[in-house]
Amino acid sequence: MYKACAQSLNNLKGQRDRCLYALRTEGLNPSCTLKSMFKNGLGNGSLKSEELNEGGICKDQLQIGDMWQDIQGANNWKSLLDPIHLLLKAEILGYGDFAQHCYDSFDNTRSSQYYGNCKLSKSSLGRRLESLKCGRGYQVTEYKYANTGLSLKSYFREKWRDSGAWMGYIAVCTDPNEIKRLGRRDIFVAWRDEGSGRSRLSAREIVVAEIKRLLNNFKDEDVSITFTGHSLGAALATISAYDIKQMLMNEYYIRSIPVTVFAFPSPRVGNLSFAQHVEEIGVKVLRQVNKKDLVPKVLEFS
Repeated sequence: MYKACAQSLNNLKGQRDRCLYALRTEGLNPSCTLKSMFKNGLGNGSLKSEELNEGGICKDQLQIGDMWQDIQGANNWKSLLDPIHLLLKAEILGYGDFAQHCYDSFDNTRSSQYYGNCKLSKSSLGRRLESLKCGRGYQVTEYKYANTGLSLKSYFREKWRDSGAWMGYIAVCTDPNEIKRLGRRDIFVAWRDEGSGRSRLSAREIVVAEIKRLLNNFKDEDVSITFTGHSLGAALATISAYDIKQMLMNEYYIRSIPVTVFAFPSPRVGNLSFAQHVEEIGVKVLRQVNKKDLVPKVLEFS
């Protein structure tokens, strides 16, 4: 099942590119879809990302506390979506900012000596997240890199062919006040939209190893594991969350740690059997979709 889902991603980029072409013919800029989602508001309410700190509404003051499992989807967000609950909306916007930073931090300038990598060190990225108000109290602990097995000598410089292209980051909440506000310690994994290159370790190996390390460090605490991403990054986040949930069950014999995906315009991932198994093992996936975006509608499986 996991193999079948992974195979579906092999054709995803080509189909996604065709959809992006369709978006352009409709006069839309696909590279701005995530930012426009936050600019135009989310759901049925009117709260926007930049408005969280206006009019007396401050995310730091939105105490989640005992409600955190509901926010992470324990009850499939029952009674929280229509109309969307203020706490849920604030968390979605925050995770969306985390996903957006995968784009903002990626060095896509071909003339740069760091082309294909993150423009910031882990500590600098952590400080940048802090400045955005969405990452208060989070420490970036690991970067992950793509491993496609392709030879890209003409595309990436030789220096980055060994390490692979930067595909996002892993972070953990370390601030006591923020942990108290959230009601638990949150580990999150943000995936970038697309990548190519070769790596000594696969992105999966990097994620699994880092999640294991963090869980061992905080094994006596309430912990959540949250995945986020945009477009192909959201599809990768879904598969990665499924993989981590399986790891928790098979190696740690734990089902109680919540694994949640906040996916922004994600293509459909896997077939019906995969979707049913994701639901059975308890991975919670909340997809945010723009009405005119074609990407979340592609990849039909029977």
